[in-house]
Amino acid sequence: MVEFYTDPADFFKEKLSREDAKKKLRDMSKKNNDFLMRAIQAEKKD
Repeated sequence: MVEFYTDPADFFKEKLSREDAKKKLRDMSKKNNDFLMRAIQAEKKD
């Protein structure tokens, strides 16, 4: 669970509502996780 010390909307230049900003952060971290999983799996193959 990620704790925000600032409003998540602060991370985005667009004027997003707090919920939209949270959703966007979740989508971004999910993409990063997918990328990390692929990188880890590629490493294991070596």
